[in-house]
Amino acid sequence: MFNAENNLGMEHKLDTINAFVHNGQIYIVTSNASAENLFHELTHIFLGVVKASDPEAYHELIKSYTTSRTYQKLHWNHKQTYKHYSEEDVAEETVADIIADKLF
Repeated sequence: MFNAENNLGMEHKLDTINAFVHNGQIYIVTSNASAENLFHELTHIFLGVVKASDPEAYHELIKSYTTSRTYQKLHWNHKQTYKHYSEEDVAEETVADIIADKLF
C-alpha cells in the first residue's frame, strides 16, 4: 500500500511509476506495470545478491554489458533520467533494463 505511513513517499507519483524495489521488497503498480517491469525489478534483487556475495563478480557482470551499443544508448538516457543516482546505480538500471528486455 502506498501511503504516508509507510514512508515510501510514492503515493503522489503512482501515475509515473511502474514498479520499484524498496528495502528488498518489490512494489508493483498493477495499473501501470508490465511483466517486463517485474523482471526488471527481480533483476535488481538478483544483482543485489550477487553484489553482496561476490562484489568482484557483480562488477564483472556489469562491465560485461558496457561495451554494447544498447548499453551505451540506454546508459546515456538513464544518466539524463536518474541525475540523482550514482554512476554504479545508473549502470545497474541500464543492465536491469537490458536483461528484462531480453526476456520479453
